[in-house]
Amino acid sequence: MTRPFAYGPDREGWRHTQLRSFLTRSRRRGRTDLPLLSVNLPQGVVPRFEGDGRPAPSEDLSSYQVVRKGDLVMNQLGKPHGALGVSSYDGIISPAYFVANIAGPVEPRFIHHLLRTRLYISEYERRGKFMPPSQFDISWEDFRSIPVVMPPHSTQHAIADHLDRETARIDALIAAKRRMVDLLEECSVAFIEDAALNAGWESVALRRVIRGIEQGWSPQCEARAPDNGEWGVLKVGCVNRGEFRAEEAKALPAHLAPRTEYVVRDGDLLMSRANTRDLVGSTAVVSGVRPRSLLCDKLYRIHLDAHKATPRFVSLWLQTRAVRSQLELEATGASDSMQNIGQDTVRRVTIPLPDLQQQQAFVFLCEAKRAQNAKVVGSIQRQISLLQERRQAVITAAVTGQLDLSGAA
Repeated sequence: MTRPFAYGPDREGWRHTQLRSFLTRSRRRGRTDLPLLSVNLPQGVVPRFEGDGRPAPSEDLSSYQVVRKGDLVMNQLGKPHGALGVSSYDGIISPAYFVANIAGPVEPRFIHHLLRTRLYISEYERRGKFMPPSQFDISWEDFRSIPVVMPPHSTQHAIADHLDRETARIDALIAAKRRMVDLLEECSVAFIEDAALNAGWESVALRRVIRGIEQGWSPQCEARAPDNGEWGVLKVGCVNRGEFRAEEAKALPAHLAPRTEYVVRDGDLLMSRANTRDLVGSTAVVSGVRPRSLLCDKLYRIHLDAHKATPRFVSLWLQTRAVRSQLELEATGASDSMQNIGQDTVRRVTIPLPDLQQQQAFVFLCEAKRAQNAKVVGSIQRQISLLQERRQAVITAAVTGQLDLSGAA
């Protein structure tokens, strides 16, 4: 085998071949009655649903390709590469994907695990042709000429059965740890609400403490992040989940003059104006912003009366369940993947309003609680990363013969 493959010594009964020996491209179309499917890196082939964050499907589905259970589906465009898998569903998918039948003495589940290893993802990246600004394209001919080493059919079954069990066990652990992270985040929000409720503060409409709301700029940006010294436009995701992320930005083309009235500074209170249903209205206070960062049109910058409210206090309250429910209820949009909130909706939001000294004390208390929870969340996230690495290592060892399962067959 050539770079980047590392199967180790040949195992008895394993044969060298190419994907072309058992993959045949399928081009069936015309089944608009079947459900829509998609392919992603973490799972492979999955059903599509409204609000999944993907671009809307074409209105005319007649050119969409038919996928049958057991077919291999691949998105040949990256990055990231690796969005492929054997389907467990009948459905249809965009013409931009490869759909292939698996034939011969081949176990589809084995192929699913094999082709999603880092071993093969590296090969897709190596063979892919760069397509500016950020994609790579691998042709069907290049894909099906990739070499593989195939064990006997009975061993393929044994490996697939073993990996189905092991990955299900690891996935269940990862899911449980992610639920723990969600619960900790909910605890932080509940702490804010309970503390304010127990204090008995008067609630007021946000309009009473707002001096103005400013919507950002919408230039045609490059897909890449800005380099040092370049102007960049913040993406709406920079405020997701209440934490400001300065790296969420796109580079402003050199030929465009920056609109300096939209420069973002530390201490600004930002809110997402247009986002998915679960994220629209997300807020964060800017901290550690890179120089030459500009406000995008999907963000609001909220100017507060400094004598009445502090940005951090307002931001904390805007993340609570009561406010989130109000914003989601009043958001408008054709689908869950893109919802909008108007300035009047923001002004109608009610928040408790103690004096400035009490606000500062409340912020200190809430941020201390958040920092405590963040340490636990960080530990759980590291455990999740280790489990994901373990999952990949188990799969790679099994499908390359480093883990002897011939006896299990």
